[in-house]
Amino acid sequence: MTGDQVQKYYHTANAGHTAHSGCQWTYEGTSGPDAWGSICDAKYPTCSAGKSQSPIDVVTGSLSTAVSPQTLGWNIPDRSATEFANYVKGRGGDTANELYNGHTFQVEHMAATMTYDNVVYKLKQFHMHTASEHTVDGKHSDLEIQFVHTTDDASAASKVLVVAAFFKVDAGQGSPNFLRALVKAIPKLTDVPTAVVPVDFAEIAQTIMIGSLPHRGANAADFTPNFKNYMTYSGSFTTPPCTESVQWVLLRNPIFIYGEDAKALHTLLGDNYRPVQPLNGRVVQSSV
Repeated sequence: MTGDQVQKYYHTANAGHTAHSGCQWTYEGTSGPDAWGSICDAKYPTCSAGKSQSPIDVVTGSLSTAVSPQTLGWNIPDRSATEFANYVKGRGGDTANELYNGHTFQVEHMAATMTYDNVVYKLKQFHMHTASEHTVDGKHSDLEIQFVHTTDDASAASKVLVVAAFFKVDAGQGSPNFLRALVKAIPKLTDVPTAVVPVDFAEIAQTIMIGSLPHRGANAADFTPNFKNYMTYSGSFTTPPCTESVQWVLLRNPIFIYGEDAKALHTLLGDNYRPVQPLNGRVVQSSV
């Protein structure tokens, strides 16, 4: 797939199968994950036949240490630069687009980039799953946000890079400002991308790439921020057509959120996660 094809896929198949679509897939029942490979005249065979599927359960005791880990980060121009409005939406008359398409809460119209393995990937959108799709030592997080990037660079081993951040409800801890704003947008969401609330991606990037410092008995000196603290593996899209050769980056530090925000998102999304898939010999690497 080219970057444009992947973007079209995410806007239609992965995050755009609304009630009027001809071929339905869901997260439960006869068109749920167990049936994705056979529904619609076996339109999505990789969902059942694929050997490198996502999500997975990460067993922390079986991680392999990466030989040359890199520092992660999104490239966003300085606020004084004229191109800043192209990266941080909601400023200068340029806005992000939010939608709920029957499967997920998605935010489009991003233009930040991330360099990974010497390949420049462009952020296309991010979307939400409640509970998390990936598990760690068998446990779900309350929310997983997946940041989907694509590239047309011919040298790239993977045309798609997905960075996943985990969110956790914890007493006494609040939600990031951007998440609170998105939760407030829920009543106004439709399946048509609309500028419901402004999104400052600079704030999002900072929050995601650091993570929340554990607050009980924590030692800040021992805290490794997410931009240096992550896990990687090769997998697939987590929805039909379950295309493989997707590079996954799972950020290790969760981000705390209000219980009421997690509840509001779950009320909208339900259990919109695919069960974990077999590793089939794949190795999950850790940056630390």
